[in-house]
Amino acid sequence: MTVGLIDPNWVLTDLDPLTWRHIGRYIEPAGYIRASQPGERGLYILHDGTKVCRVVDEHFPAGAGLTANAIGPVHDPAALAHELFAEGHWDRVHVIDKRHLANVARDSQRIENRVLTLDQYYRHVAHLIWGSETGYVCVPAKPPSWNGWTYDQVLGYVDALPERASVALGVFDQSVLYIGLVIELTAKRITRVTTFEALKPSSLTLDVSAASLNAVMQAMTHSCHPPAAALLCTLPEFERWLKADDKAASLNAAMAHGQAIWAVAQPGTATPAAY
Repeated sequence: MTVGLIDPNWVLTDLDPLTWRHIGRYIEPAGYIRASQPGERGLYILHDGTKVCRVVDEHFPAGAGLTANAIGPVHDPAALAHELFAEGHWDRVHVIDKRHLANVARDSQRIENRVLTLDQYYRHVAHLIWGSETGYVCVPAKPPSWNGWTYDQVLGYVDALPERASVALGVFDQSVLYIGLVIELTAKRITRVTTFEALKPSSLTLDVSAASLNAVMQAMTHSCHPPAAALLCTLPEFERWLKADDKAASLNAAMAHGQAIWAVAQPGTATPAAY
């Protein structure tokens, strides 16, 4: 058995390297905070008060494009961002106050923040960054969610779980297990992260099927907190579901085509019920 620690509140047990490697690209905490999106061409203007300190212009080759002298003093960050974005050269314009970043860095490192859980800490930092109307201005505005997922939505799901619960995710790439993840929650907080290896389900070869779903949930009853839910799906459907506007419809369509199956446990039992 292997045990690791990436957060004071989480214990990692038997986290197999394939699941960790594969799921890592979906876990990007900085994406919760940042405004820039993959593939965008941005204009970044760092200023100290009214003085422009640096300009990074992704539309033009290095050494070309806008300069600090061309921009001039920053008297109204929002007006400047809108004016430059209207020129049509950039997908997003960022006007950032150096003093604001210094305040964010100082406040985020206060000793009282060390008691926050990892997700709480990132949310706190996000509020610090985006809590000022002039400290960090971007046009268009920062997306309100990550592919339709919001902190409050996830928190609402967690709040509906029992005090002791576990949830599982199995993703298959051409019938090979790509991600096999199990998360335990105690008092609405993540306390343990493990993988299907630690479950030691029956010798059944897992796939996207009712038999595999039953095997996983039954194994969870012996190795984890009582199972609350489990989802098995193919990799294309998993990625489609993550990005879908209507996530329930996406899973329903995948289930209709045999590309996904999920269940929630009946209260007090490990018996799965279609959901």
